[in-house]
Amino acid sequence: MDVIYEDWNKKEVMGAARVFVSFSGRDDATRAFVMLLLQRLNEHQRDLAWMYGRIEKDIRAGDSIEEKCKEEIERASLFVAVVTPQAFGSFYTCCEVRYALRLSRKRRLQILPVLREGVSLSSAAPPYDALLALKCLIADGSEAEAVEPVVQEILARLRLHYQPPHEDLRQFPLLRRVFEEIGRTDATGYAVSPVFDMLRRVGLAAGRAYRERKLDEAARQLNALSVQLELFFPNQQFYYPRLAHIILTIERGTEDVSQALVRLSEVKDACSTFDANLPAAMGYLLQEMGRYDEALAAYEEAARLQGPELDPDISYNVIISLINLGREIPSSLVNSLTGSFEEGLVTRGPDEFTRFLFLRLLCEQYMGNIQSCRDLLRIIPPESVVPADLGLKMLELFEQTYEPALFAAFEPYARRASSVAAEPQAFQLRHRLARNYFAQYHWDAGLEELGEMLVDFPTHPVPQVELALFQELSGRGADYKELLRRAVALKLTDVRPTMSESDFDYYIGFAWWLMGDTARAEVKFEESGLLTKDHYARIVRRLGGWVPSRS
Repeated sequence: MDVIYEDWNKKEVMGAARVFVSFSGRDDATRAFVMLLLQRLNEHQRDLAWMYGRIEKDIRAGDSIEEKCKEEIERASLFVAVVTPQAFGSFYTCCEVRYALRLSRKRRLQILPVLREGVSLSSAAPPYDALLALKCLIADGSEAEAVEPVVQEILARLRLHYQPPHEDLRQFPLLRRVFEEIGRTDATGYAVSPVFDMLRRVGLAAGRAYRERKLDEAARQLNALSVQLELFFPNQQFYYPRLAHIILTIERGTEDVSQALVRLSEVKDACSTFDANLPAAMGYLLQEMGRYDEALAAYEEAARLQGPELDPDISYNVIISLINLGREIPSSLVNSLTGSFEEGLVTRGPDEFTRFLFLRLLCEQYMGNIQSCRDLLRIIPPESVVPADLGLKMLELFEQTYEPALFAAFEPYARRASSVAAEPQAFQLRHRLARNYFAQYHWDAGLEELGEMLVDFPTHPVPQVELALFQELSGRGADYKELLRRAVALKLTDVRPTMSESDFDYYIGFAWWLMGDTARAEVKFEESGLLTKDHYARIVRRLGGWVPSRS
């Protein structure tokens, strides 16, 4: 066990490690770089990095910014100076560097100069000229390329274990935070003793496996934790391990959604106190079951328990529930999405900042505020990636409206998301993009997208059937019947990424109908839950086309 948990022990020993990042936020590129650096450092250890302007409002109105920064530098064990041309002329960054240099002469404060944008210290004015005597790290290139060497250097200096970036699929609200809570003494009540330390390590191992998307290993560690808790503390209820275990079974597809909801209700009844994670999890399940009124109530309860600080997952699901119910989104909620952010200041990380902006964009799009959408798209950095779940919902709304200029402005964000998302989400994003191309009358782009999907997903019926449909409608491509023959020969077990049996039957039925075999088509439509030929027009509308004439 000592070998398994060696890396986590290093984190515990170095729990007091603190990084102060000094930078000038006058340009978007530097701000994006620093925000990504903050996110990556805090993924390794909670609140490892500090910088002026976090969402927690560290500095109250009337307090001295300079004095607060000095206080944080005194708490730091490593001072990172992000050196750009703008930093040379910034009053605050010069004060920060000057104070860090003074402290480094009195105690063991490490200083790491990080040079961006081809900047040189050879002709720098005080206090930056003093950094020339230190080992500097050159971090040129895009934010994603430049930040990892800096993260590795910082963690090496702090003797913390480096973990490569992992893809945050956000498949379930707050689950990563649940795993973090398992390992936090103040949140779980775990005392410092050999037994509690062992239990805490098991919880940390489960969290690490989850972050690395090793769901089976995470489940194994959680099962081990549950067994040990029952052994040492029979008849006691441990909130976070139970909650995480239920959520994990849903992600792994090993438990029915309705049964998971029953188990979560049992946890709520058994625990005298709980936090926002529990109602947020229940809201997610209710939303999956189409019980949007109940889901909305659960998310509103989660938001109350969360307190004044907005959570992007809870906010997203409240808004999605309102949209699914066709209700108006309160202006107070919309305004709060960006009201917490002051221009040019760093929040907890670029993922949350970008998510809030795109969430605000979704609200404005749903409410039909086209000019507000245009204004937001001018604010969002062009290299940003829209979160996959938000991108899908926005593309769905674009299909229902004809706004070619707005869609053209949003399309690069969705395209970028489809190139980095996990396979199921990438498929859905590309499919929605293709549908939008046809909805916006960009037939060439739609046919090209479906053709590329056919190459990348050769055993999926969606690109085969829809490409055949639009080839026939546009009169382009004589091989559409061959595509349909390939589609009807597929088996559900062949499909990658996977799809539900009802959706599979629906597409195979439509393929038979396009081939003129209405008898087989009706059988498949009935199996899918869609009825006979009376529903053909409804089916074609879902595909974004028109009913072709059939004998």
